[in-house]
Amino acid sequence: MQATVEIERDLSAPPDRVWRALTEADELSAWFWPERFAAVAVSDPVEDGVWRVVSDVVGMGVSGRYEGACAPGWARWTWRWDGEEQESTVSVGLEPTYAGTRLRVVHSGLRHEDLDAHREGWESCLDRLPEHLAEPREA
Repeated sequence: MQATVEIERDLSAPPDRVWRALTEADELSAWFWPERFAAVAVSDPVEDGVWRVVSDVVGMGVSGRYEGACAPGWARWTWRWDGEEQESTVSVGLEPTYAGTRLRVVHSGLRHEDLDAHREGWESCLDRLPEHLAEPREA
């Protein structure tokens, strides 16, 4: 039986801004991992498009392919750590709220022994997102 991480966050940015932070390579590079990792991202959010985040500083990377037609507000992609055979799936959904956006992340297909590490990783990752969203960016 596989495990799932589900996390919701309320963000004080409009959905289109959150969408860009989740799907544009330069934005992912800026917030997805800690700044000291000097992450580099690739992202092509179309059906079967490739995404990847890698850090040569800490020697790790994760990559996958977008599944289905991505639309602003919803995307699903595969997730595989470099050097691992286990593949899982991440789905994200955005819902407009009065104060901004509700982000829902569902990471499924995880091994039970990896569940806590992935939950902690997503929590840490999403803790950095509000600060990134507050930075001025071109639309």
